[in-house]
Amino acid sequence: MSALPPISAPLMTALAATVAAPAGAGAPTPGTDANIADVRILSINDFHGQLTDSTSKVGDVEIGGAATLAAYVQRERAGNPNGTVFVAAGDLVGAAQPESTLLQHQSTIAVLDQMGLDLTTFGNHEFDKGYAQAIRMIYGDAALSAAEARQGIAPPKKGRRRTGANAVVGAKSGAAHVAAAKGRPAWPGSPFAWVNANVVDTKTKKPILPPFTIRVVNGVKIGFIGATTADLKNVTVAKGIPNVTALDPVAAINRYVPAMKAAGAKTIVVMIHEGGTPAKGSTTEISGPIVDIAKGLDPAVGAIISGHSHTEYATEIAGKQVVQAGSYAKALAEVDLKVDRTTGKVVGGSSRLIRNDEHGIQPDAKVGAMVKTFHAAVAPRTEKVITELKAPLTRTRSAAGETLLGGVIADAQRDFAKADFAFMNPGGIRQDLPTAGKLTWGTIFGVQPFANRVMKLELTGAEVQAMLEQQFEGPEPRVLQVSGLTVHLDLTKPVGSRIASVVLPDGSKLDPKQTYSVAANSFIADGGDGFTVLKKGRKRQDIGVDLDALVAWFAKSKDLPTETPGRIVLDAGALPADAH
Repeated sequence: MSALPPISAPLMTALAATVAAPAGAGAPTPGTDANIADVRILSINDFHGQLTDSTSKVGDVEIGGAATLAAYVQRERAGNPNGTVFVAAGDLVGAAQPESTLLQHQSTIAVLDQMGLDLTTFGNHEFDKGYAQAIRMIYGDAALSAAEARQGIAPPKKGRRRTGANAVVGAKSGAAHVAAAKGRPAWPGSPFAWVNANVVDTKTKKPILPPFTIRVVNGVKIGFIGATTADLKNVTVAKGIPNVTALDPVAAINRYVPAMKAAGAKTIVVMIHEGGTPAKGSTTEISGPIVDIAKGLDPAVGAIISGHSHTEYATEIAGKQVVQAGSYAKALAEVDLKVDRTTGKVVGGSSRLIRNDEHGIQPDAKVGAMVKTFHAAVAPRTEKVITELKAPLTRTRSAAGETLLGGVIADAQRDFAKADFAFMNPGGIRQDLPTAGKLTWGTIFGVQPFANRVMKLELTGAEVQAMLEQQFEGPEPRVLQVSGLTVHLDLTKPVGSRIASVVLPDGSKLDPKQTYSVAANSFIADGGDGFTVLKKGRKRQDIGVDLDALVAWFAKSKDLPTETPGRIVLDAGALPADAH
């Protein structure tokens, strides 16, 4: 497909606009006790470029986009105008809408600035395009070459261009790009601050961002420090961050507590891209990594803004307020702390979640106008109708973990690569196709927004079996969606022996010694999500972009399935109800 026109100068100017003032000291907010500072921390996490109104609901509530979220931020900030800071816990971008991805996420950065975001940290998806592009997003175009050199990444050769229908707008790298971009302002970088203590340069062992910052809020100094999941290499494209390591976040944060105290911080707020899971029907009973993290952090930490698990909770763990606001702009989290100005001790605290109800508030006009501008920039591509769905395609799991949409994606990649089998990781499927009717390119993009490549490689039957066993090696199952074979599971067996049998379309069993061709996206083909057996694949071929494969499959397939075809079968046992 042909690329969209280059980003225009007016659009780039809007992208680069810096309109929000940074958090400052301000005058102390009057209160009943002059020695107590009321500090309000508003937060989001896993925003993933959700600029437009969402198509999802929480219960009966229709979820808004950036414009309504901005209005809720303004409303809550007005309740404590001198004592409020708006922060985020990573994954602001990546796995995002076309309005973000096709504009190199500069649109999301500009919108969040307009909303008044003060601080954030790395998630894993900030590294979807690798270390150098993450640094470029934060520090601007001028930092790109140095970032590439620091990581040993060779810049694109002259004349080479990104290919595929989801290449970013104006993403040519040769002479044609220079001509098309003539007069385009350079991207100056993020106008709000980024901090992170545990993502370090592998060679120097030093953080690649400032680990923390001190802000004066309602007359008291607060330390803000960032961290990212220690599992970073496993949940992003590892080859894009070859010389980056994520250290244990608790040790990394605690290491800098004395320095923050020495700088005058009365209490500390942690923004960490790691999370937990609430008990069913609860927002206060939490399990998962964030619990041990909260217990392990220095008592000087008063609040933890978490993310990554795409769940919602507002609770207290080990004397610390701990929140997570779901994902994709579904909610805004709010923590209120009462800080003794003399001792710095947090003498009171509470937290809650505020639903981003599309109909609950008047959307912010400025943010709404920006979103319309960015939507118009990508509309020539996103609004093209590819096919008409006769029935929804969703990620709803069968008892065995099979999904209708996952099977369709696997079929598309198998056809695209002309392979014997195809495997698709569930984490790479980012949204449902919940309604029948006209299906546009932009909607399909939302399903697979990563620009992963479809790789074709060869494995023996024994290697295929070993790779399927890896679905159960992590803390929770990662059931691959499959095409070209039927997988029988026995979950009563120990990990490593749960694949009871693998049956081919002709009824024969998988031959351990025979070589088969396999299609898989580049993320798992490089060992992502723990599927390291795929790294052993031989005769590797890069077939093209996964989104192009899916678009082509929709365009030519007239009889898509309306129910899961039974390619994953439970012979015994059962998947946990909350699996993956």
